[in-house]
Amino acid sequence: MDEIVTEFLVESYENLDRLDRDFVELEKNPSKEALGSIFRAIHTIKGTCGFLGLGKLESVTHVGESLLSLLRDGTLQVSPKIIDALLAMVDAVRQMLASIEANGHEGERNDSALIETLRSLQKLDEASAVTVPPSTAPLPSPVIFRESAAKAQRISPAANTKNETPPAPEPVRPAFGGIGYKNNPPPDYPAQAVRQGWQGTVLLRVRVLQTGAVESVEVVRSSGKKLLDDAAIHTVERWVFAPSTRGTTAVDGFATVPIEFKLDS
Repeated sequence: MDEIVTEFLVESYENLDRLDRDFVELEKNPSKEALGSIFRAIHTIKGTCGFLGLGKLESVTHVGESLLSLLRDGTLQVSPKIIDALLAMVDAVRQMLASIEANGHEGERNDSALIETLRSLQKLDEASAVTVPPSTAPLPSPVIFRESAAKAQRISPAANTKNETPPAPEPVRPAFGGIGYKNNPPPDYPAQAVRQGWQGTVLLRVRVLQTGAVESVEVVRSSGKKLLDDAAIHTVERWVFAPSTRGTTAVDGFATVPIEFKLDS
């Protein structure tokens, strides 16, 4: 299996595990913090699967993201019907990820009914909804990327003087950042690209130090235009990330960052 696909699967499973906890919190106490966390997880999955040609997964997460955006912005309010539909979306995502892992593709499936349900709920009458209280903390803008999971460090047998099996190290949580997070600037659209009508998305792999600073940026997949690629690199080199963590300790890690250049129609 392609290394990028493997990283995408590991990263997506981590996001789904976090979603399970977020939905429990959302059902107990609807809040913009919980909605923001769910939105970012789905946005991250959707933002990367487009590069991998996973059209079915992208379609489901795209409409789910749209519904979550309305909830997060306060245009719609949380209701039991919406939560049920979002949980069904998460189940569909989990099934497709399992199929990709086992067979290399999303499987023969038809999610049109689920997609239509998620679309129809975007017009839900707010009178039947549950009010989401105001956020008590500023909410970051959507995070469109996360670092693929880092491999656990191995402990040298020589260090295990008691010949006991060492405890497994805590998992590494990925680095993350994004436009609007810690004042990270959006990329500038090069004037020449605007004149030529160039659009595209560049996928970057960013080495993030434990301080949150960027050590290096490389292009994983080009937008097709070097000018756009260079603009994305120049921007992300100036970003500050929340670093990867092992337990509560910040560690060096990576983030996979899609940057989209799109002209207004």
